[in-house]
Amino acid sequence: MIFTYGCGTINPENVKYNTAKRQFEYYFGNEAVTLRNNHNQLIDSTNIDDFQFELLEMGFHYPFDERQENDDYLNASDFMLATLYARINSDIQNMVYTRALKNISELRNISPNIDLYSDCSFLEGYAYEKLGIQDSASIAYQNFYTYSDKKYSKLFRGYHYADNKDSKYIAERNYAYHFLRQIPDSLDKDIIHPITPKYYYSSNQPGFTLNPEDFGKNTKYIPSFSLGWSKTNDYSIGFQISSLLNEKADLNLMAYYSRNMSGFGLSVPLQLFKSESNRFGIKLSPFVTFNFIDSMKIDGSCYSLDYHVINWGARISASYFLNQRFWLGTQYLYNFFNENHKYFGDKAYAAVWYENEFDLSAYYHIIKNLNLKVGAKNSGLVAGFYFNGLEIAYNFTNPGIILSSNNF
Repeated sequence: MIFTYGCGTINPENVKYNTAKRQFEYYFGNEAVTLRNNHNQLIDSTNIDDFQFELLEMGFHYPFDERQENDDYLNASDFMLATLYARINSDIQNMVYTRALKNISELRNISPNIDLYSDCSFLEGYAYEKLGIQDSASIAYQNFYTYSDKKYSKLFRGYHYADNKDSKYIAERNYAYHFLRQIPDSLDKDIIHPITPKYYYSSNQPGFTLNPEDFGKNTKYIPSFSLGWSKTNDYSIGFQISSLLNEKADLNLMAYYSRNMSGFGLSVPLQLFKSESNRFGIKLSPFVTFNFIDSMKIDGSCYSLDYHVINWGARISASYFLNQRFWLGTQYLYNFFNENHKYFGDKAYAAVWYENEFDLSAYYHIIKNLNLKVGAKNSGLVAGFYFNGLEIAYNFTNPGIILSSNNF
């Protein structure tokens, strides 16, 4: 058969058999995507021929998005899902198997598709096995082997990359495979263990450094664009490259341009504190910028300056989650050249300074990285949107549109 490659189209050369998982996957470069048929079954040696016939009937188009877990929408129930999952693992560790089964049922009531994207049916099979109910254990293990594509659901925030190279998931698949064939096997005690429920925080959110979950498995850098107003009251556009240095530090390199002003700079955000659940975080972001100012309006008149201004300072910020969708954030930005310490250069009549800024706001997650925002910025009441560091809001106290980017 001939498969054409394109958006949503399967290329047969990229369908490969994963021996460790005993299933077929589709490869985009180095990224492997789990394949499913029209019944949401994983594709293995028993159904690959039927799957190819399905593709033929669909014109070789495959609904990738529909058959992968969607975690774009943040819900308060996400934290409860992770809490129940932690209880299930704890119950199994403590050999309270009946209670584990009850919690699995409750988890499914909250998220009916959880068996497709977690190992809950494996945990169910293990609990039944330990209770000596072999038939129910076989059914649960078969469901896990047929439908589940990973150990941790993306809705268990903070655990997207916790199962390194799917090693625990593969161990569970091997165990289920052997149980169904009555082959003796054992399971490492570290495979089943509780997790700490966590809140999802966005990269560039006050109080937190970059979120590793916003990076792909093989992604080292995140590019982003910024918009705002320059000191010369012109629109400003910028470009930034962000990278994780380690768990407690980032590196941001940026450049910006406006009609009469341009520059570049860097910042090194530092995670001063982060609670285990990610509920509360404090971040300090020292920065330095190199600014080139060609001209500037002063009292209605335009003056040629040719200033080269090196400004530095720091932003300290914090966030606290009330639940996964509602959170409070505060930040204070200090500039070395501020209203009380201005840069004059060689022209005494032309002072350059940057406004220090205090912000205390409440946020509501709409989807990942996009928030509604209302609060106080300096002495003004503001409301608007906050998207991955970009703020588009309106100042009701001092009427005007706020367009600014906080990428550190």
